[in-house]
Amino acid sequence: MLAFVHDDSIIVEPCSIPKSWKNPITGTIYINFSNLSLKEMYDMGWKNVDDSEPDHNPMFESVEYGEWYYDKDNDIVKRDHTINNLPFDVALYNAYSVLMKNRVKYETSGFIYNFNNMDLVVQTDAESQAKLASTRIAAENGTRSDNDIWKFKQLNGTNFITQVPNSTIIDISNFVFRKIQDSYNLVGQLSSNMLATGDTATLKTQIENGTINLDPWNMENKS
Repeated sequence: MLAFVHDDSIIVEPCSIPKSWKNPITGTIYINFSNLSLKEMYDMGWKNVDDSEPDHNPMFESVEYGEWYYDKDNDIVKRDHTINNLPFDVALYNAYSVLMKNRVKYETSGFIYNFNNMDLVVQTDAESQAKLASTRIAAENGTRSDNDIWKFKQLNGTNFITQVPNSTIIDISNFVFRKIQDSYNLVGQLSSNMLATGDTATLKTQIENGTINLDPWNMENKS
């Protein structure tokens, strides 16, 4: 974007380069103005525009923009702005959404289970959880055999298919349930801690300094 400045005043506010343009100072009309070089535009009085977003944390803050002005020292057009804290309920919702997103990612990322002295990954995406639930029912009602197979993932990501007895299937189901339930319990505690901060500024400070951790499962460092 460019803005037209004359005598340090903005005559044309920041905009995309027009295809044609009438110079309000000289009255000259440029039919193919957009074909001119940037240097030619600059020589006429058009200036570069700083329209970058101010540094702020959108989880807790909003930007209120003011008037455009010409920064003569830096020869650029800028805009006044103010950083405001979001209402506490909005900031709480934003933080809670991040926390829940990380919890869901944790729940569906798979859990390491030791089977026959091997650390294997029990898959816990939605489809795998449904399969585990139905397999547990089959194990409990006698439909499933102790010789039936189950598919794990190895730590390197490859499949590992082996016979798994019914008692182990039930134990795996309990193990997965406990992991998921504990994650919900942790969300409940962290949500209470966030609510107890009482205002957006305190909430922001405690999250940024790590007093309240929105990623206690370290999901950001996992694919």
